This record gives sequence, C-alpha cells and structure tokens, in this order.
Amino acid sequence: MNLDFFQKSCCLKVSDCRKKLTIAEKKCQIVFLNNAQKLLLKIEIDKCMSFSGKRCDFLVIIPEDYNSFFIELKGCDFIEAIRQIDNSMNNLLDDLKNSKINVRIILTKVNVPDIQNNPLILKLKKRLNTLKGNLRYKTIKMTEII
Repeated sequence: MNLDFFQKSCCLKVSDCRKKLTIAEKKCQIVFLNNAQKLLLKIEIDKCMSFSGKRCDFLVIIPEDYNSFFIELKGCDFIEAIRQIDNSMNNLLDDLKNSKINVRIILTKVNVPDIQNNPLILKLKKRLNTLKGNLRYKTIKMTEII
C-alpha cells in the first residue's frame, strides 16, 4: 500500500485515531466506530482528486489492517453509484496494493435493482472477492465497526 500518496495529498481530510469517524452528505451518513483507536485516513475523492470520469465521494483507509473502503453517499441511483466506485477503483488501486478493498453505498431512497442479475453489480462483486473485500449498501445510515 502506498500510504505516502494519500498522506501527502491535499485531499487527505482526516489522519488520526479518533474513536468515531462520521461522513455525511446528501442526508446519508456512514459512521466508523474505531474503539481500538487505529489510525484512520479519510480522503475526499469526488471534489478533490483529479482523474477522468466520475468519482465516488470518499475513501477511508485503515493502514494497520490493510483495509480500504470506497464510499458513495447517493440519492437513489444505485447503478450510478456502482459506476462511480468502479472508476475510482480503476484509478486508485495501484496505490492500494495488498489492501482489502470494500465498497459502501448509502442511499437516501430505496431504489435498488435486482442485484442478483445486474451485470455491473455482479462484475463488481467478483472483483471485490478477488480483492478480499465486499459490497454493502443501506439507506440513510450505515455503521462500520473497525
């Protein structure tokens, strides 16, 4: 994992061991409960990083666990959230080598298509499986225990 790239970036918004990290936008939020007080890095991707295509909102990295979370806080377009995450992963995975890659999507409204059959979602789930991570989604609020 190339932590220097993220730690020296102006897009780094949090780099500390706080017990609770809350990321909120568009009436959605994800809360990371960090009782072990591990180092957390919160990187703003959408409004800060410059690469082509649509981007997800944030990336949270827990270096001690080699764990990374691509985060999208979205209205109701689940498929668009998948596209944004996929493009962000394509642009940042080289700097996250050996990290477990997880995806978290928080929606304001429930409008989730049949994930069993959607080719974009199946492709992402297969990719995450090879990266030792997973996809979780929820409406309004999600809690992630580290």
